[in-house]
Amino acid sequence: VNYLMAIFEKDYEYAAFISYRRSDASAIAYWLSHRLERWKPTRKLVNEVQADVAARIQQERRVFVDTRFGIANEDFWHAHIEPALIRSAQLIVLSSPDALKERIEDRSDWVEREIHTFHERAKDLSRITIVRCPGAPKNQWPGNFHHLAPQLDYADLSRWSPWQWLYPRGALAIDKEVVKILAAMLRVPTGKIPDMWEEEERRTRRHRAIYTLASIVVIASVGIGGLQTYHSIHEARLQKLQQEQEESRRLANLSFQATQSGDAVTGILLALRALPENLSNPDRPIVPELWAPLRMALAEQRE
Repeated sequence: VNYLMAIFEKDYEYAAFISYRRSDASAIAYWLSHRLERWKPTRKLVNEVQADVAARIQQERRVFVDTRFGIANEDFWHAHIEPALIRSAQLIVLSSPDALKERIEDRSDWVEREIHTFHERAKDLSRITIVRCPGAPKNQWPGNFHHLAPQLDYADLSRWSPWQWLYPRGALAIDKEVVKILAAMLRVPTGKIPDMWEEEERRTRRHRAIYTLASIVVIASVGIGGLQTYHSIHEARLQKLQQEQEESRRLANLSFQATQSGDAVTGILLALRALPENLSNPDRPIVPELWAPLRMALAEQRE
């Protein structure tokens, strides 16, 4: 049976088809498809499972998520949706609040239709995985599976958030639910699921440690860069202050020389050039050496 299943699976283009309502489940649908496609088994898991399972979990997998925002009509269904359903090994149904609402304005409930079409062909509930999304109630599923609820296992992503990586405990719980979806999709033996959980937890902790270290390095680099920039600005300001002080001392000396030579007016003008234009908000420093030449020039002018 396993050999026949392995041959049968080669005909599938997609490892899974994600059925979801675009209005409130697009973000989690894209995130989940990304996680499912990028998951890699450990060498230990590959060595411990049977050959057909090992081959299945190692092969590259594609997950179908309809991202075309075309008009939901029969042509679109037959051209894109139905062929993808036929070529998918597993159906993953995202149970979100909007997916549970009755489509009063439109008789064509595409989530329900996708479930019905897939189930009619597969005739196997183990090939359908229900995922509870944030805001969705427990034990209430889209489509006509309410009477089959006791037979359906589901993955609980009701606490999922795009910012879950900020909350380590919540992220680990989400990772466990993703492993459950993976195990159902790849038909990994039940006994190996705890090993997958442990490995996923180690992988998450390792990635988080790398991200934390990278963040520290970035923050430290920014901090060092900021200190260097502050130091450069401070040095530039200090150099400008020293140049302005030297210029004021030079003007004070020229003012003294002009007054000594009998030109008190020029002495006053030179001294005034060394003063800021606005004494209440000076734009240059006032050096003590300026006052004596200024007083002397004023006194000579009065005489």
